[in-house]
Amino acid sequence: MSKLVEVLTRAQELGFIGVEPIDQYIDHSKAHLDAACLSPTEIWCDLGSGGGIPGLVVASIVPELELALIDRGEKRVRFLESAIEILGYQNRVKAVLGDATELAHSEKFREKFDGIFSRSFGTPAIVAECSAGLLKRNGKLVVSEPPVAASKRWPLGPLQGLGFTEIKYFEGPPRFVSLLLGDECPVSIPRTWKKVSKNPLY
Repeated sequence: MSKLVEVLTRAQELGFIGVEPIDQYIDHSKAHLDAACLSPTEIWCDLGSGGGIPGLVVASIVPELELALIDRGEKRVRFLESAIEILGYQNRVKAVLGDATELAHSEKFREKFDGIFSRSFGTPAIVAECSAGLLKRNGKLVVSEPPVAASKRWPLGPLQGLGFTEIKYFEGPPRFVSLLLGDECPVSIPRTWKKVSKNPLY
């Protein structure tokens, strides 16, 4: 764990995670697993991994889990690559540089993941649309939620158009939401990043 703390401290120094105590980030990352209910042999993704929260922490707890840490920032991905090597996770954790809306249409990543963690990637509509094309059928999207519940963040109607069929809330604290992709994601999803960000589905 000392190496993990050192890696996350470096991420904090680089501005890739916030200024709260490192222990708080580790504890919050661990809490993702309560909402995920994952199998250790699955393949998951940390969408918008940044400084490796929660991905690097999850990898330290579930030693057989395969993880892709996706980020569109070159400096952040270089940091993640170094962190993976320092922690010895090279055989099962990969840092991936790219736009999620493009990766989700590539053969390598389309319907690749049993589950996705998202801590601070974007608004609910953006997270849901970018994740739908990356998830396998019956895959789960686990999103870290604000401390205070907000209405209409996850309306099932629009989300059904992406293939999501079920929403579960975990009140915590910390709070999470889990979305099940029970139906097939339309081939046109996700749209381009420009369209997703400028004209969200809801």
